[in-house]
Amino acid sequence: MPIVKSTGALIRSKRTEAGLSMSEVARRADMLLTKLWKIEHGEYYLRAEDVPKIARAIGCDPRDILPADPDALTPVATAEERTS
Repeated sequence: MPIVKSTGALIRSKRTEAGLSMSEVARRADMLLTKLWKIEHGEYYLRAEDVPKIARAIGCDPRDILPADPDALTPVATAEERTS
């Protein structure tokens, strides 16, 4: 799955709606805080295995943190693309 800013924004939105800090979600998902920050800001690949862990930590359905419209996905430039 490509890196997407829209997915990170959905995760951040659901997390804040649930009244949870990024630290709490990272702890519940057994994930480094820096990794969750990068996912929320579209700077890290959201791996398929991370989706249910993050959703469970937030207390929502995994489908709630993925865009319903595939056309809404906005790929983020890779490190190679940013340096060229």
